[in-house]
Amino acid sequence: MLIAIGLFLCIAAFLRGQYLLGTSAAVTFCLLVAASTFVAYRVFITNRRHNIARRTIASLFATTVFAVLFFSPSVSPGIASLSRRHRTQIRAETQLLNVLTPDSRFADVRATCDAKKALFVTIHGRVESDTDLMELRAQLIAECPDIEPAFLYWRLSVNDSNELYDGRDSDIFGEVNMQ
Repeated sequence: MLIAIGLFLCIAAFLRGQYLLGTSAAVTFCLLVAASTFVAYRVFITNRRHNIARRTIASLFATTVFAVLFFSPSVSPGIASLSRRHRTQIRAETQLLNVLTPDSRFADVRATCDAKKALFVTIHGRVESDTDLMELRAQLIAECPDIEPAFLYWRLSVNDSNELYDGRDSDIFGEVNMQ
């Protein structure tokens, strides 16, 4: 029974870690839950002696680990902020895919997101014409609310004019607010 509970908690910890901070945190959360479940198993199952102090310490340890893992954004504002940035980055990447994937004109365009203190988005690749570039820019501004033009960077070449756009959106196009 304890092993089944431990397995359930490992899966829950993995999903919670994935939601909060990504895959590396999910694996760490899962390993911590597995370790605390192993300690609980060793204390409660394999040790048949009824040592109340040992069982109390193991229970407090397991409860503390579970509380910190599952309620970490409530406990630490830093983790809450990191979690918010991670979720914003995932939303922005999804929005970018929704703009770039269906249009064949943007087949050679890709985007990268980096969530530091703000969400920085860089658009890489090439388009056929300046018109395609301006349409792409307008679509990104209109359909990606998580992306701010002030933190949008371009590394894009235009085939027709052989021009390379490399730099911050406001430096290239001269406008910060498009909305």
